[in-house]
Formats: sequence, C-alpha cells, structure tokens
Amino acid sequence: FYTISKKGVIRAMHFQLVKQQAKLVRCISGHVYDVIIDLRPDSPTFGKWQGFDLTGENQKALYIPQYFGHGYLVLEDSVVSYKCGEVFYGEGDAGIMYNDPDMAIEWPFDKIGGIEKLIISDKDKNLMSLKEYIEKVK
Repeated sequence: FYTISKKGVIRAMHFQLVKQQAKLVRCISGHVYDVIIDLRPDSPTFGKWQGFDLTGENQKALYIPQYFGHGYLVLEDSVVSYKCGEVFYGEGDAGIMYNDPDMAIEWPFDKIGGIEKLIISDKDKNLMSLKEYIEKVK
C-alpha cells in the first residue's frame, strides 16, 4: 500500500503489539525524514533510534525489522510505499508519541518552517509514552 502526505505531517512511532510486522518503505516522490526505534526490551539497543532521509530522487528503501517502531516527518509533499511482512491487525495497532522525551528523537522541524507547522492526526496525539510501552510489554 502507499500513503500520500502533505509537507508538515508527522507519523508517530507505529508498530503492532501482536502479529508484529517487518516493513520495507520507500519514498516514491517527495522527501521524508524516516525514523526507526528498537522496541525489543531485552536488546542492548532498546530505545535507540536512527533517522534516514528518503526521497523520490535518492530512491532509497528502508527495512524495518519486527519489534521496531517506525515514523516519519514529511519534509515535502510525498508518496511513501510500504511492503509489510504481516497483515495489518487493527486490534494490535499501537504507537509511541513522536515527542516522547525518553526517545529524544531529533526531528528536523526547521525543514518544515518550525514545529508550529506540524500536522498530527488525532490518533497520534493520544499515543502512549515509551514508559507506558515498557509497562505494557513486561
């Protein structure tokens, strides 16, 4: 499937709590700053994140393993394609707030004209914190 997003849209750190998905994402057109975070509680890199510039021009694809959160900030109007290793399971759909202080993701808000230009869905405004996630998966 694919998503079409306007500049300034942020998609918080999404994942499935059950029937975990591996994903392959690519920006077909536009530019997104794509972030993945390790959500495996027993991993030495738990809570660590890494960001990548995906553009229609560079055509880079990003593999997101199971048990990783995934989100992105749209820096230009964009189309992003997804290939998923498991079907979407709505009852297991979950996410962590993009601005959770324990993740401390450095989003490039300057590239959209500042954080005041951010567009966030109602669903993403009500996601859990990293601490709440840890409690949920214990």
